[in-house]
Amino acid sequence: MKTKEDIAKLALEVAETSNFILESLSQRIKPDFKDSYLLGMLSRSAVINYDINQLLSKSKHNLHTSVFILFRCLLDDFIHILHLLHSNFEDEEIVKITASAHKQRFKTYEESRKINDKFFGGENSQLHTQSRENELKEEFKSNPNNDIFFHEKSEFKLKKFRTIQQLVDDLPQTEIGQANVHAFILWKFLSQYIHFSNLTFYMENQEETRAIEIAQLEEVLFYCYKLLFVHLMN
Repeated sequence: MKTKEDIAKLALEVAETSNFILESLSQRIKPDFKDSYLLGMLSRSAVINYDINQLLSKSKHNLHTSVFILFRCLLDDFIHILHLLHSNFEDEEIVKITASAHKQRFKTYEESRKINDKFFGGENSQLHTQSRENELKEEFKSNPNNDIFFHEKSEFKLKKFRTIQQLVDDLPQTEIGQANVHAFILWKFLSQYIHFSNLTFYMENQEETRAIEIAQLEEVLFYCYKLLFVHLMN
């Protein structure tokens, strides 16, 4: 049976392998838009797995909430890669992923402005105002490199990517789909730990569940290795 120390060692191996592939590819290619996305995911894999290694190696307790949350991030990336693999890494899919990130960023600006107006009469310098929000939108629109992210530029409507649930719903009933769909179940399970509840507190404080948790973490690392293999293929 694997132990917490085994998982820490595996996470370090994934981090080091991610870094090795990243450095090798960075020296061999001049990355385009798609390559930059994939290289960025490799970098994130290295950073997160290094952090997981440190958390598991140095923690003096036996609770794994922080590690669960980080592993959930890695599963998020894996499910995205699984979708891209199914779509033959079409550039438009990566465009939509990036557009959705920009969409969320401008949504945050909008919420900041609304809070400023509601609670501070628009006078809080640490929050956005309507004029600042408009300025940022115009700055974004004026950059021709950003045209690919728009669904309707004149109305500042950005393209939208699928949710994780939609990605799984669209996963084909193929050998690859069947071999990897359990990643979604793990993603759903680990998502419970993003916000505190009595349920997750109870589950994590049951010593008899510790072996199950270790097995789940090992499975996530297995998906991480698959993610690295996909990067090598592409």
